Amino acid sequence: MAAILVTGFQPFGRHVVNPSWQIMQTLDGTTIAGATVVARELPVEYDKIPGLLDGLWKWPGVVLCVHCGVGLEGSIRIERYAHNGTYTRLDNLQAAPQSGKCVDALGADLTLTSSVNVQKLVAELPEADQIRVSEDAGHYLCEFTYFYSLHLHIAPTIFVHVPPLDNAAGNTLESLRARVVRIIDTAMRVIADKKPGLLRPQVGVGAVVTSRAHPGCILVGRRLQDGGHYALPGGHLEIGESLEACARRETKEECGLTLGRVYPGPTLNVVGSTPSAPAYHYVVLFTQAETDGEPTALEPEKCDAWEWHPWVSLPQPRFVTLERLIESGFAPSFGTEPHAQINNVDVKL
Repeated sequence: MAAILVTGFQPFGRHVVNPSWQIMQTLDGTTIAGATVVARELPVEYDKIPGLLDGLWKWPGVVLCVHCGVGLEGSIRIERYAHNGTYTRLDNLQAAPQSGKCVDALGADLTLTSSVNVQKLVAELPEADQIRVSEDAGHYLCEFTYFYSLHLHIAPTIFVHVPPLDNAAGNTLESLRARVVRIIDTAMRVIADKKPGLLRPQVGVGAVVTSRAHPGCILVGRRLQDGGHYALPGGHLEIGESLEACARRETKEECGLTLGRVYPGPTLNVVGSTPSAPAYHYVVLFTQAETDGEPTALEPEKCDAWEWHPWVSLPQPRFVTLERLIESGFAPSFGTEPHAQINNVDVKL
C-alpha cells in the first residue's frame, strides 16, 4: 500500500512544546488520500538527520514526504525550496556542521526546489489567508532536513512550517492539525495530476461482531483520529489475505477478541469524508461473527474504548462506513446463523 512519510521535530530553544510533532504524531497510522501515514519524530541535531532520513526513506511505498517544523507566528507556510548552506545556528547539542553545509560534496549555494507545485497546492486550498507559499525555510534544522530529502530525490517532498500554538489567534492544535491534513490531501492530488493512477479506492474490511451476552448489540469503538466517531473493528485487506482472515486479525489486534464462524456480508462502495481523510473512498467488505469474550482497547492511541450498543440505537457520531452500512438496510442476525440474510442484502452503491 502507498505510504506518506511525515516528520516533526523535538522541542528546542524557546519551543518547549513543538507543535510540529504534536500534530504529526496524531496522524501516524491514519489514511489520507488512500495512503497510510507513517510519522516519525526527528531530533534537533544536525549530525543525526542524514542517517535517520536514509533509514526512513527505505520505508516501502512512499509516494509523498511531508516534513513539518515550527515557524513564525501567524499563518502556515509551505516552503518552495531549500539551500545546501550555510548552517551556522547551533542545534540542541550546541553544534553545527563544520563545513556549514548539509551535503559536503555539493556547493553551499546550491538550491533545490520541491517537485510538488507548491503555488498550485496553496491555490487549491480554501484557507488562502492562513496558508502561504514561503521562499525562506530558515537556514536551520528545518531547511537542513528539507534539503537532504530533496537531495535524495526518492519521492515528492514538501516542508510545512506551522506557527506556535496560540488559542487567541485561532492556532489551536486541532485547527492546525485539520489544515495540515488538508495540505497533505491536496498535495497528493497535485501529485496525482502528474501521476495518473496514484490515487485509487482502497479495500477495507469491517466486522459486525455480536455476543449472546449482549442481545441485540454490536461492538463499536471511538476512533480518536476521526473526532471520536464510532466505528466497527476492521482495517485494510492485506495482499494475499482472505476476507475471514482479515476480519479475525483486525478484531484480535484491536479488541483482543477471538471470533467464531465468520460470515460474509454486504460490499459497499463508500465515498465521503472523515476528519482524517477529506476525500475518503473505500470498497468495504463487511462480515458478521459472534464472540464469547469481552473487548479490550489494545490500540488506545487509535481507539480508546470498545463498547456494546444496540444496533437500533447506535451512538453518534458514526464513522462514514458504519453510517453507510445502516443506510444500506443491512440488519445483523442475533443468535441465529446470518449467512442467508446477509447475502440477500440490497446494497446501495
